[in-house]
Amino acid sequence: MYFPTEEERKNLIKGLLPKSRKLDVNEELRGWNWHKPPLEPIYEVKLALHEVAGYYCPTGRDLYLKRVQGIVVRPNKAMVIGGLLHGALAYLLTRAKREIYLKGIGGCEEALEALRDPKISVIGDFIRDIDKS
Repeated sequence: MYFPTEEERKNLIKGLLPKSRKLDVNEELRGWNWHKPPLEPIYEVKLALHEVAGYYCPTGRDLYLKRVQGIVVRPNKAMVIGGLLHGALAYLLTRAKREIYLKGIGGCEEALEALRDPKISVIGDFIRDIDKS
């Protein structure tokens, strides 16, 4: 850990901080100009949000191999579990909306009962879909 001297602290507080607060960031370097040089992507490949946010590989090499090189790899355990959870949640939300629209506001208890009946076959469908990829 570094502790500045009294002189360095004074220089920081009275000199550098006020100067840095007066300087504006150049508009060309702001986040919404990422598509213009010098910040444009080096590859002509667009990434989906889930690919960047998923972060299954700490180096990002999996995305490079998949999207730039075209190499498809077998999904790892985290990807399989994520796919199952995502599919189950999507199924549950769709089914819940359907039940609410069919039964109406007054029939919310009937809708809840319908949602309590699990469809085990859906999990098998998710697993088959993952095995195909």
